[in-house]
Amino acid sequence: MPDAKVFIHLYDANGNFLFGQDARPRGGSYSTQAWQRGEGIVDEHRIALPPDLPKGDYTIKVGMYDSATQDRLTAIDEKGKLIGDGSVTVGTFAKR
Repeated sequence: MPDAKVFIHLYDANGNFLFGQDARPRGGSYSTQAWQRGEGIVDEHRIALPPDLPKGDYTIKVGMYDSATQDRLTAIDEKGKLIGDGSVTVGTFAKR
């Protein structure tokens, strides 16, 4: 496993990228290079929404990338199908 970072991206209802945040797993305390095959990892990330975020519908996507090359790591869905852009939608929400 390469030295990888996690990204969290926020998109608007039209699929436009608004902002994101990148960080190493577990606040940088557990390098992906130390991970063992089949090991389960709990990794919590928080993203602060800007106070001036307009009302609307939003999508949050996450993924990982090789910090040396910037290439995204492979992501698969629950059926084992490859996700083309290497990111997983983890939720949607509406600001009203």
